[in-house]
Amino acid sequence: MAAPVRTVLRNAKSTHNNKAPTATEPPAPDDALSVLPVEILEMILGTVGDTKIYIDGWSCSQKLRSHMRYKGQQRKFSTRLDPDAVPPCVDYGIILRYLEEVLKNLKNLEIVETTELTESMSHSLLAQRNLKALRLYPKSELEDEATTSLVKIKNLQHLSIVDNWGYLIASSESIVQSMLLNSMSTIQSLDIRTFKSNCDFLADWKEKIKARDPDALKQPHDFTVLKSLALSGMKFAGPYAERIMPNLTRAFDFLALRELSVSSLNESRTTFFNYLEALFSSVDRREICLRSLSLQMHGNYYGQDYLETELQLECVYRFIASFDTLVSLQLDEYNKYWGVVETYPGLSTSLQQAILKHRDLETLRFHYDPMGDSGRIIPYVPAITVALLTESLPQLRVLEFPPQETNFHEMAQALSQAKNLKSLTCTPYPSLHDRSQGDTSFTLAKTILEGFLTNTRIIGEFVWEDHYNLTQLAIGWRCNFKVGSALKPGGYFQPAPVTISKGGSTVMCLRLAQESEPDMYLNPDTDWVDKVAKFML
Repeated sequence: MAAPVRTVLRNAKSTHNNKAPTATEPPAPDDALSVLPVEILEMILGTVGDTKIYIDGWSCSQKLRSHMRYKGQQRKFSTRLDPDAVPPCVDYGIILRYLEEVLKNLKNLEIVETTELTESMSHSLLAQRNLKALRLYPKSELEDEATTSLVKIKNLQHLSIVDNWGYLIASSESIVQSMLLNSMSTIQSLDIRTFKSNCDFLADWKEKIKARDPDALKQPHDFTVLKSLALSGMKFAGPYAERIMPNLTRAFDFLALRELSVSSLNESRTTFFNYLEALFSSVDRREICLRSLSLQMHGNYYGQDYLETELQLECVYRFIASFDTLVSLQLDEYNKYWGVVETYPGLSTSLQQAILKHRDLETLRFHYDPMGDSGRIIPYVPAITVALLTESLPQLRVLEFPPQETNFHEMAQALSQAKNLKSLTCTPYPSLHDRSQGDTSFTLAKTILEGFLTNTRIIGEFVWEDHYNLTQLAIGWRCNFKVGSALKPGGYFQPAPVTISKGGSTVMCLRLAQESEPDMYLNPDTDWVDKVAKFML
């Protein structure tokens, strides 16, 4: 800072008076600092040095080049370099080296989920003596050396494969199939998510079983302890039907499953669900173990209207109606359609009848992806349908559905019939993305709770928990409320609970702070790990 001050004092020139001072008038101030007292100027000048230092920038640059040379350094660079070439110094990510060392030093792993796989990591997985659960989700092409050891892994209890490109399923070593053959008597949950062109993960299954143990063909199914099965991206139509369906029905006992999840079947769903309908309707209900069912319910092709999709979903409705043992039912992306909105069609009659067969349902979800296609229309559910569901399903504890906003007071009255309801999610709804109306989430939440209060007839003090179990209410994608009779603020910068009154009864509603979106790199999805960990308790 000294040099600039010194320069200012030296170079500042007066532009207001160019006359030479006369003997009778004092000289005009030369700059702004001249008006200061002499003592102050002396103090300033005493701290300013006038030493001139010559810096030879060229010599410094040459010296740095000579002392800090690195391999490959050059003065000029070619303009014909490949912009897509990967420099050798970053060809092998340091993060993979960390992962390799971690797996080498952790000897007692039971659950492993990874999106990366190297030869060293593969060897370390094979060396794990207590490995019970494995999830592989390759994000890039795998080297042959990285998958060689996987075919020897055995006695897994839980296996999840996400392989859209066929690196594991369609490989010449039949990696997934080998792990399954090595764990037939121990696999309890299996999750296979792939693409239609690589979906034959049980190719030549019967021949492989016969080659290992001819006596094994005497039993009707091969995975004797399997309880949970998730399939995504399978194709049963055309030439695949003759190969894949017999292998699936040979390997898996669908009647013994407690959980089944099916998605991305599209035109193949008819073959698959016709088989399941015939199987489930032909046995006594005591032989059916299925309690949890999750299905993707969109149309076969993009751009379909409501009726066209309904025709394609009839086979699914018939399967759901062929038994009555479900406790949990989740229907994803149910019949989002293209067309002009005149009146929302709601749930089809066939679907309603199929759902009402399962009177012990505790969880019913109509789930829609918040990042899904906004151009299609959702069949919002009217109040009359909600009333039918809540009256017919007395055990309902968790409910998620897209409500119509017309006659929302009637909707609230219908919801109040679900006395055991603990968690309610109303999303999406027609005005969710209508910014002209502002944030209507609290208004809808207030209307719902007023409907519950109106349906209460009590003399004396009203306590919410004595009449209802509802504690969680979600309106829209990220607007969550806590419901109760004695709520307190959750912490700093959070709103105070709001008291809602109706008919002499009151309840408190606290809007919870929005959770930030998890960073996809720093906070990976742990749903599978959490589920398996609970499974293993």
